This record gives sequence, structure tokens and C-alpha cells, in this order.
Amino acid sequence: KQAGAINIDALKSQFPDVDFSLSQRGNQAALSKVVVPESQRGKGMGTDFMSALTKAADSDGTQLALSPSGDFGGNKKQLIEFYKRFGFVPNKGKTIDFSISESMRREAK
Repeated sequence: KQAGAINIDALKSQFPDVDFSLSQRGNQAALSKVVVPESQRGKGMGTDFMSALTKAADSDGTQLALSPSGDFGGNKKQLIEFYKRFGFVPNKGKTIDFSISESMRREAK
């Protein structure tokens, strides 16, 4: 299995109701969209999805990147705190990674 190859089909079959978009390049993956159906919000589905995604990234040695926004009905401030729980950090300051344009990133554990 090649590095940086998160199995998107496995995630889609595990979370059929979550609408997400993940693009991969080398050992980096950018999550540009995650939408949990409104009727399912607040029930742990987003947490379960992010846990599965970060576990897959860790097993593949893939860096994850994303930019929280309110574009899909979420609260940006709450989303930033949510992603921090999964090890995402702001992509800025002395530790900025210029190879990605997203505002948050997570190194593989």
C-alpha cells in the first residue's frame, strides 16, 4: 500500500450520509468539505468520521489539511475547536507549512 493513499471508498461506505471531499497528493490530503446531514448533527457522526479519517491518515503517514468555514452551515469558531480535538493546529507563524494553502494542518502520528 502506497503512502498517502487514504482509502476514500472505505470512508464513504463507513459514512454513507457524510458528504465529504478529500483530495490527495503524495503524503498530503486536503479535506475541502465535510457535511453531516442536519438531522444527524450533534449525535457524534462528525466525531466518528474525523476519528476514522485521522486513523487512516496516521496509518498511511498522511498529513491532513483543512480550512474551517461556515460555508456548509457550520460555525467557524466551533469548527476550529472541533478540529483541534483531533490534533489539527493553525498553519501559521514559525511552524507554517508553505506547501499547503489550508489554514489548519495535522501531521501523521
